[in-house]
Amino acid sequence: MAIKIAGTEVISDSRGLNNIASVDATTVAALGTAGVGGGGGSFDMTATGSITAGKVVALNSNGTVSTVVNQAGDPATPLSQATNSAIKQLNLFPSHGVDNARQRVLVAYIDQNNSNHGTAVCGQIESNGSITWGTPLVWYSSAQVDCNMSVVYHENNNTYYIFHKNPSTGEPAVARIANTLGTTISLQNYYTNPGNHGGCSSEGYAGVYDPDQQRVVFVWYSTGASDGIVGTFDTSFSASTIFTSNDWSPYADMTYDTTNNKCVHLRQYNNISDARALVITVGASSVSVGSEVSTGAQGGEMPRCTFDPDSGKVILVGAYPGQATKTYYGMGTVSGTSSSWTNGVVNSTGMSDGSTAPYDITYDTGADKLVMSYRKDSNSAAVYMRIGTISGSSLTFGSEVETYSGGGVNYVRLDYLPSTGMSVMTGSKSDSTRLLASAVTTVVASTNPNWFGIADESISSGSAGKITHIGGINESVSGLTAGTTYYADKVGGLSATDTGYKVGRAISATKLLITEGNA
Repeated sequence: MAIKIAGTEVISDSRGLNNIASVDATTVAALGTAGVGGGGGSFDMTATGSITAGKVVALNSNGTVSTVVNQAGDPATPLSQATNSAIKQLNLFPSHGVDNARQRVLVAYIDQNNSNHGTAVCGQIESNGSITWGTPLVWYSSAQVDCNMSVVYHENNNTYYIFHKNPSTGEPAVARIANTLGTTISLQNYYTNPGNHGGCSSEGYAGVYDPDQQRVVFVWYSTGASDGIVGTFDTSFSASTIFTSNDWSPYADMTYDTTNNKCVHLRQYNNISDARALVITVGASSVSVGSEVSTGAQGGEMPRCTFDPDSGKVILVGAYPGQATKTYYGMGTVSGTSSSWTNGVVNSTGMSDGSTAPYDITYDTGADKLVMSYRKDSNSAAVYMRIGTISGSSLTFGSEVETYSGGGVNYVRLDYLPSTGMSVMTGSKSDSTRLLASAVTTVVASTNPNWFGIADESISSGSAGKITHIGGINESVSGLTAGTTYYADKVGGLSATDTGYKVGRAISATKLLITEGNA
């Protein structure tokens, strides 16, 4: 017999749940205790793409499940474009670091309006994609800065590290910038010649954050062509080591392999005909470098890289001078202190080459897609975006979408912010008149119509794990308010805001009764 509460049917003759979202939290809890909706409310399913415990999942056509992507459109939609026309900068590699937890971006640049001093500004990325900028900070004013920069954010101590060549001494230097309140920043430390390795080449350095050892890692090259240096930083300079480079490296990039806990350095080699890879292992008080290997991919003017945690591969892209319709790529697998690579080429991308580095790549963990932002060779007045998909040893890109049209852009930098599903792009206008930035949401076809339930546990791609389905109570969630209805947000999380995709009702802070599903 059907069960009603205050005249509303909540349990059908077949023990199915009806109108349960309208029931108060006390009654919902009692139903759970009685076994209605509990027990048998979950079973094992295979994941396509890694899934984090507590994430809303969708049922795929092959019977597997993936984290819901609650977005629409293909392949990318800009939420907004924010610029700061008050900042004028010299076109010498403005660079940025991003704070995912607090949704901030710090851009370091050369201020042409102020004697070419080293300057930085912090921007708050708002929920609608706009960026609110703070007051610029001059972090180096002893001489005119005339070289490139690399910026890395330290997740554990909320500081940014800016690597550059000290114009007075010709030695490597690092400025440590603190950001404790809003967009306010301050200079904490300035390190000159860390490790006492002497002169620094004006280009070819790059950095990344190692979350396992909580160290910022920089690679740079000596003024000669024989030595490369790796240095690590925490609240101060930590350790360094020298490796043989055999070739001066004008441009480079770095990424972090979360599968193997290794830093991977990619650099241009042998007059841009090859990109070389270097695996770096960071310890608590040491750093070591493996043997450099060829990726087999043409590195272009500026090889750019990222890490795909789903496939466990380092991804490299580059544009080769005179071949702007092609994007060269490599896929690397780290093993121990080395890496092995496959490579290929994507035609008809139209990505511009050149030493102004007008392209970058990042990985969207919410959509499990690569995101590439670039200036076109045929239209230097705009920035475009493509979504990349990895299948085996091949990389393909979807159609391009224009994400910025305010004039030619140089030195594009792009990073994904997983807590909001946005990617932030920064660069400089090609006539050096302003700092540019845009927050963009990466989107693929929405999987919400197929949403199935919530993951009971974290599941790696290809493995099986428990999924709570409709009528079940998921206990892998946290921070909920009892009696509140929750919806799927745009990256598989739960939100009390009505997104149009209702999931269920909270019994407690750590229990959610799943009342609806579309699979």
